[in-house]
Amino acid sequence: FFKPLKGFGEAIKSMATQEFDEAIPFQKRNDEVGAFSRNLEALRTALKEGEGAQRDALYGSAAFRGTSACLMLLDEDFTIQHLNDGMTELFRCHVDSIRQTLPGFDPENLKGQPIETFHPDSSPIRKGLKNLGNDPFQAILRFNEAMISLKINGIRNSQNELTGYVLEWLDVTN
Repeated sequence: FFKPLKGFGEAIKSMATQEFDEAIPFQKRNDEVGAFSRNLEALRTALKEGEGAQRDALYGSAAFRGTSACLMLLDEDFTIQHLNDGMTELFRCHVDSIRQTLPGFDPENLKGQPIETFHPDSSPIRKGLKNLGNDPFQAILRFNEAMISLKINGIRNSQNELTGYVLEWLDVTN
């Protein structure tokens, strides 16, 4: 009875320090100890997978912040969730032109704003993006002298459901 408890204690201690490589002992037993061991193994596996997802998110976040591309992330409700530094800088560069089209535009306070910030009648855009397939949506936006190429890709979860959007903006002003 004490040997399995000691093994479980060591396994739990390893998981607490994010060491997920050792399989949980006693899984082949056909009693409560075996059932507990299999459940603990399922937890170990889920934690290991979560650690991998967390690492992937960390890398993706670093790439998003560090790229020279101008990127914006929208959630499924078309609310701006994130902008990288390149995106903010592009808007700062063209703020006067953008304000001629969109009075009151503030490149410093876009996070949390709806897509209507850029297009007051966004219902056709919303409808088109809700039905976005695997091919990106592309358009050229004109803000007086400033011209911006916009490319929109969907963000999909593991069930292939659309959960948000990545917008890549490129200054194509002559």
